[in-house]
Amino acid sequence: MSQSPRSAPDRSVSPKPKRRGVFRRLARGTLVLLAIVGIPFGLYVTWVSHQLPSVSRLGEENPERTNYMRLAISEGQLPENFAVTWLPLSSMSNALVCGVVKAEDTIFFQHRGFNYRQTLLAIHGRLNGRVVGHSTITMQLARNLFLGPEQTFERKLREILLTRDLEREVPKQRILQLYLNIMELGPGVWGVGQASQYYFQKQPAQLDAFEGTLLAAIAPAPRQPLEGPNRERARKKQASVLWRMFISGLLGPEQYQSLVLRHQVLFQALEKGVPLQEALRLPTPADVQPPPVPFRVVTEEIPEERMLEESCGYRSELGYYTGPNPVPKF
Repeated sequence: MSQSPRSAPDRSVSPKPKRRGVFRRLARGTLVLLAIVGIPFGLYVTWVSHQLPSVSRLGEENPERTNYMRLAISEGQLPENFAVTWLPLSSMSNALVCGVVKAEDTIFFQHRGFNYRQTLLAIHGRLNGRVVGHSTITMQLARNLFLGPEQTFERKLREILLTRDLEREVPKQRILQLYLNIMELGPGVWGVGQASQYYFQKQPAQLDAFEGTLLAAIAPAPRQPLEGPNRERARKKQASVLWRMFISGLLGPEQYQSLVLRHQVLFQALEKGVPLQEALRLPTPADVQPPPVPFRVVTEEIPEERMLEESCGYRSELGYYTGPNPVPKF
């Protein structure tokens, strides 16, 4: 019986959706869009860069005043002949310097001008209706020296470019010296030299960690009195920085306890309406129970003369955060 020949299977490939063509068109469109936007933006950035002042002279030259100071003079908040009294870092206590670093820019000695993690936190905070600071010490120096407080895209771009230039051309410790000499620390009070006299009647070299961290706590809102929400903000900031100095090995246990007691006496007095200068002179009661000593990883303190050399205890603080250790709320 003859068998009918089996039909060969149909091996023809059915036409696929033309995805490759779509992807190619999308890729070409994206490249065209990037060219349309990117090339003009790159030219704009280049143009802005060429308009900026040179920062190389700041390696050795001390400017008489900053742009923020000029603005304060124009508003009648400073006399027209106001000029910065410049001090070297060697004329400031390391407890003061590290207190400011811990409060303002804890990774100052490690970054190249920008704290990208803090920037992401600031963006996330803004999306959730909270204001989170992200400016590094170098960024604040650039803004204070050359720019103003206006919130515009061009001002922010100039700040970024100037920050890049400062980090490239000026040594870290010189950036820190410049910032400490020009930061605003009260109504008409600029630089740690003037602030040390204004608040404590001392030279900057004589300031201890309590006094240094208090200046750092005042810095974010220097023209506002320590009342209401601003007092509470400053209280939390100083308490936090004192704790961070302790876990970094910059303070010993007894020293930390003593400073925390002074901190409590000060802010309790301020809450009762005692003027700041008077509250700063109040003694610590002898019969007050000292606060408990917090846990920390480090077992030895960093001598004050080596604090800057050790990046204000950055590695010790980082070692604390890498373990499952508690972070208190202040």
